[in-house]
Amino acid sequence: MKVQKYIPVMFIILAFISGCRKKTELLDASDFTVYNLEDHPTSENPDYQHEYETAMQQYQEFLDGKQSVAAAYGDVNLDFIIIPTGEPDSRYSAAYAYFDLTGDKIPELHVKSARYYYILSCEQGELFIWKDLSPYPHYYLLNDGSFVSYRPGGGPLHDDYCYYTFDCCGEEICSIGFSRYDSNLNNVYDEGDEYFYGDDVVTKQEWESLTEDYLDSNGHIKEEILDEIEWQTIECLNSSQL
Repeated sequence: MKVQKYIPVMFIILAFISGCRKKTELLDASDFTVYNLEDHPTSENPDYQHEYETAMQQYQEFLDGKQSVAAAYGDVNLDFIIIPTGEPDSRYSAAYAYFDLTGDKIPELHVKSARYYYILSCEQGELFIWKDLSPYPHYYLLNDGSFVSYRPGGGPLHDDYCYYTFDCCGEEICSIGFSRYDSNLNNVYDEGDEYFYGDDVVTKQEWESLTEDYLDSNGHIKEEILDEIEWQTIECLNSSQL
């Protein structure tokens, strides 16, 4: 494909990103919170405390393999995420984290494995799937409550990414994709390849500039936008053995 150059592309894209971030601010970015079990907000409101404690109890039961949650394709429990084939010796590594995406000061439970990523919430004492980000591409939760997804590919070598923001109900506010293709088939990304940001063709230099907030020079999600979220490894037997 012939690479075209658009002088106003950078301005259009930057305006889109700015608008996307402004929409996200409607949620009040200060409400996005990283949680540890031992360090949670306190409140004199007894209803809030009850809701918080109920949610945390439900989350723990799910992590202990004693709780399931309904999905369109059947119930989802910890075994479904970690041992989808039902073979205990063939299991995915998995992790969980607590992170408040809705701004209500009660965190959601994020559970992910190599194939699945579920965000669970609790309402009136019942667990439900707030967002299903399974199975592909792989989603990465960022410190500000947004997400970047990544899907590697081959034939030719290519990388597809997308930046997302969601509202308090899990509905998409906005998104923009950015990808690169090894069109000259030399197995490296260079000036002779194709780079896209949204629907626009951009140069390698423009692409790297536009994605530098999220990706390092090797195309990996930057650690500094992930490191505040404390993912805990799930060490769990098959739930039938619990």
